[in-house]
Amino acid sequence: MTWYRASDWPIKTKVFVYTCLVMMLSVCSVTSLILYQSYQAIWNDFEVHADALTSFAAKDLELPVMIAQQSDINRIINSVFSIESAHIQQIRVLDPKASQIAFISRDKTSPDILVTKQQLWSDLIEDALADPIEIGDNNRREYLGYVEISYDLTPIMKNIEAILVQTLILAALVIALACAAGYLFANAITRPLSRLQKAAYGVAKGDLSRHITWTSEDELGEVVRAFNNMVDSLNRATEALKKINRKLKQSNEDLDRFAYVVSHDLGAPLRRIDDFTRILSRTLDEKIDDKERKLIERIRRASESGQEMMNGLLQLSRVSTRAKPFEKTDLTLIAHKIAEDCEFTLKQLNGQIHIDTLPSIDADPLQITQLFQNLIGNSLKYRRDDIPPEIWISSETIGTNVTLLIRDNGIGFEPEQAEMIFQVFQRLHKDQSRYEGSGVGLAICERIVRRMHGSISARSQPGVGSTFSITLPRVQVSLEDVTHD
Repeated sequence: MTWYRASDWPIKTKVFVYTCLVMMLSVCSVTSLILYQSYQAIWNDFEVHADALTSFAAKDLELPVMIAQQSDINRIINSVFSIESAHIQQIRVLDPKASQIAFISRDKTSPDILVTKQQLWSDLIEDALADPIEIGDNNRREYLGYVEISYDLTPIMKNIEAILVQTLILAALVIALACAAGYLFANAITRPLSRLQKAAYGVAKGDLSRHITWTSEDELGEVVRAFNNMVDSLNRATEALKKINRKLKQSNEDLDRFAYVVSHDLGAPLRRIDDFTRILSRTLDEKIDDKERKLIERIRRASESGQEMMNGLLQLSRVSTRAKPFEKTDLTLIAHKIAEDCEFTLKQLNGQIHIDTLPSIDADPLQITQLFQNLIGNSLKYRRDDIPPEIWISSETIGTNVTLLIRDNGIGFEPEQAEMIFQVFQRLHKDQSRYEGSGVGLAICERIVRRMHGSISARSQPGVGSTFSITLPRVQVSLEDVTHD
């Protein structure tokens, strides 16, 4: 999982993060709006009161300024200056030429002309408000001067800062509560999913007793009920499969026992026929002619062929009746051992067996040995006359499976015959004098591979050679292992 990709996050993390983001964006938007409105309200209130105070002072100063009564001017600006709630920093009274008439300030410093005549026409000059002192009516007005009141904005800024801090603290609390709510919401959403995940893992391992208790009627409740129904169906299917498996196993055992009994019981009469024909041949050697002697020989060869077929059936039945438990088996070691057993034949034929490094797998050592013996024996039996026989044994690992490849340069066979060669008593070459055998060897190979839960196939081209491909699992898992793990 890559944490920089939100799509890879667990559902719980996604729900939590997305909920927190939405809540944080909402809180930030509301906080910004509250701060903006508070700021506007404070400044609007300040401007209204300041403008009213300046207008009031200008109105009271009309007569004293007109008659140049300095004491009344000073008294008026002192009375205005003494209003503590207004937070006045200084007051100046100016004549129309911007010359100072009266001045009062908290720092006791009388400045020179601080503003130009043009600046005085503004309603708001930085932190000062100016209002004209005038007499007359709307038709004719005479300007006597100006009153300028400067304010200390520190209390206002502190008020704004206090509101800002309080709003941010409140926003932080709301965000914290939103995160807690998001966590609880994520838990409420993902709790059944987590239980469903654990139950699914348990079912995957074979524990079909997993059920989830969830009483809600929402979509998650529907998913939980569907999962429980699926587990019940799997339980029923597994029980039915076990019954079928037991019946199939019993049927196979019955067939194997039948084949063993048939091959064993029929072998005895065939052996007696062979013995009687030999005795008859020796007893009547001088009393029979060549034609009768050939007939007796044909009977003897037929009985020997029948015995080979019975022996083949016996070996085929023993794949199941005398099977051993699977164990870790080194295929390289087995392949080299069989090559050593064939050393004499290889020297006679000037042949070679090339063996790559093969893996170890779970197998029945005796049966995997028989598998290699039959396939290598077939390659040596069905060799070409014009070149020495060569056999190549290699492997490929694909996922949890291993594919063994046994290739030769023999006489080969037609591609359409690739499936029939694994049938019992199926012989592609009828020349018994050259190619001996009962036609059971490859059927035994197919039975061994099937018992190991694998598959075997062949591809060939006449005059070029054949390749047998055996795919087997590296680790054997039985049905009992799956359902009771």
